[in-house]
Formats: sequence, C-alpha cells, structure tokens
Amino acid sequence: MNRLLPALALFLIACGRREPKPQAEAPAAKPAPSVRYRGSAATEGGLHLDVSIAADGGYTVFFMDRAGEDLPAAQLANVAVEALGRRDALAINDTGESWVGLGTLPSPKDPRARVTFSLRGQADSAAVTLNSIAAPLDYVCPMDPDVRSPAPGSCPRCGMKLVMGIPDPEEYPLDLDVAPARFHAGEKVELQFRVEHPATGKMVDKFEIVHERLFHLFIVSSDLKYFVHDHPTYDGAGKFHFPTVFPKPGMYRVLGDFYPSGGTPQLAPKTIFVPGGAVSMDDAKLAPDLAAQKGRNSSVELTMDTPHAVAGAAAHLSFHLRPGDELEKYLGAWAHMLAASDDLVDLMHEHPYDAQNGVIEFDMTFPRARIYRVWIQFQRKGVVNTVAFNVPVQAAQP
Repeated sequence: MNRLLPALALFLIACGRREPKPQAEAPAAKPAPSVRYRGSAATEGGLHLDVSIAADGGYTVFFMDRAGEDLPAAQLANVAVEALGRRDALAINDTGESWVGLGTLPSPKDPRARVTFSLRGQADSAAVTLNSIAAPLDYVCPMDPDVRSPAPGSCPRCGMKLVMGIPDPEEYPLDLDVAPARFHAGEKVELQFRVEHPATGKMVDKFEIVHERLFHLFIVSSDLKYFVHDHPTYDGAGKFHFPTVFPKPGMYRVLGDFYPSGGTPQLAPKTIFVPGGAVSMDDAKLAPDLAAQKGRNSSVELTMDTPHAVAGAAAHLSFHLRPGDELEKYLGAWAHMLAASDDLVDLMHEHPYDAQNGVIEFDMTFPRARIYRVWIQFQRKGVVNTVAFNVPVQAAQP
C-alpha cells in the first residue's frame, strides 16, 4: 500500500510540539491579570513547585522533579491550594504544563498557601511562603509562558532569555538543500538549512539557544533502524551546515528544531529521498523488544509498571543503567527520549522526571495502539550512550 501521502501529511514533529494547524481568527484576548504573589518550595516528597497568584485570585502551580526537570501536569492528580482556611481545586491548563484555577487570595500581612496533590497515588504537599509582586510582570519565557518577571533575565526552569511579551505563534519556513544535488547512498553530502521570516521572506540570521544549541537536528529512516540527533554548524550569516552520509537508499525524515530571535520556537520537518533502490512507504516492521541494550559504556534495562503500555494512559518507564554511577546532564537534561510509531505518524521528544541511583524514569502517554521505537540518550563519564527499545502499546479496553 502506498503510504506516501499519509506519511507526509501526518508525520508529527518532535520535542513535544506539533505543527500549528490553521485556526479561525479569534477576538483579541484580554490582558491577563497581573501577578500579585509568587513563591516556590520543596514538597515533603522531594519535588519542587512554583506558585503564582494573580490579582483576581487565579492560581498557577508548576511542578519540577528531583532532578530539576519540568514535570508534566498530567503526571499529578488532585492538585488543590489552601489559603485562609479554604481549599480550592485546580485543573490542568490548555498546554498541559501547569495546574490552574481560581482560589482564595492569601492574607497580605502573612501571605502563605499550602499546595496538596498526589503523584502515582502517593499524597504529597508543600507549604509556600509567598512574596508580594508590586510591578507588572511583562517579561515572559517563550518556552514556559507562565514564567514572568518585572525585569529582564533568564527562565529559572529552562534557562532561556525572558522576552517582553510573547509574539503570536507564527510558522517560519525552513528551506533544505542537499549538496551535491545528485548523490547516492554512501556518498558524502552536506545538508544546508536556511530559515525565512514569514512576513518578509528574508533569511533569518539571529537565533536563540535552546537546550544549549542553536539548532537541533533529527534524522530518522523510514524503517526506524537509522537515527541521528546532532547539531549543524552555523555560519553566522543565516545558514546551518551539516555534513553526513546516508547509509542506504530510501526515505528519511529530517526535522529541524530552532528558535528565531523575535519569533517563537519552531520544529520543521522535511523529507529526503536517497536514490539507488525502490522506496517503500509501508509501515516499519517492528517486533516488541524490551531486552537489555548495550550502550557505549553502560548497559540499559527497561522495566514498566505493567506488561503493556495502553494507548491514551500514562505509562511509567524506568531505564536501569549498569553501571549507573557518574551520570551527567546531556544538553541540559539527564536524558533525551525520542519515540516514533511504526507508521511514522507519532514522533515525541521527552525528558525524564527523575534520575537517581542509576535509574532514569519517564512518564509517557502513547497516543495509539502501535509498536513504538524508543531511543534514549544519556551521558555517563563524558560518553553519550544511545540505546533503543521497541515498546508495544495496546488499545484501551472499552
């Protein structure tokens, strides 16, 4: 069956983001109420949370794990805030990053609040001492818009530079050239990327650093046997260059992750067909494979809370490293995961919620009943390890 059109139309982007869909023009949004209080605290269970309270009583609570990485809101439950003897329940916001809702404003004489919640069935809480915010919080993090500040600076979560407000999401076209244009598998080529401004069509020449790099590049073959996560070289004038060799004929998906200055973070997919043989658009033939895998200086065993992941439900994945000592952050995180479905429709880039004692832990939600190829990358004693597993995902029972 020819899957060219479905694959090109439905292939999703990495790093947790999807290509923006056209939307009807909406009325201009009212300005968000200014933040009146802000505070942070460690929970009794060892997590970390940030609390912001707007002048209208709107609460925003953001969670981080023990390693300081963002903790998706869906991993928690029963989140509520208590102030002045009243308890108010919160709900997950539209982006799935924070818990939000209207609550009771604390006493201005002694601004305190308690946050209660549960994580995988275990109750936890934190008492938060709040600081009054007198100035309007005009500076915002592009990656975490709920992080605001009255002055320039860097985001305490991801390290990105705060900007004055958030521009409306806009797609920046990515152009890809392969030099030489005529090539075959096994031959050296150079991928050349340039980004166009959506309004002017001019080449963009200024970019922001995201996870320690200006440009993240992913290359995945259609059979999911070939995987690359690397970083092209920037020439300072608007072009990124990446020399490579495609190992065999066929279709490859190339994804660029970048952040144009003055714009919004982008991830743009492209397709390259390497000549020299027939191109199959059938699904990759994957069999479940959860056996221990050998990295460059550490072997990895994958365990899950249940024998099979279930589509649409949270799955807890634990990667046990042996040896697991001297784990180091790699590109600003304890590990990076790329998960791709066998039909190339789903492609997800995730980071762990915890990394302790040689165990790297992820909470994943696989969207469909397929087999997913899951690559995990981590750094130990200065060496980057890349291993892969084939995770079967079953349909939810009616």
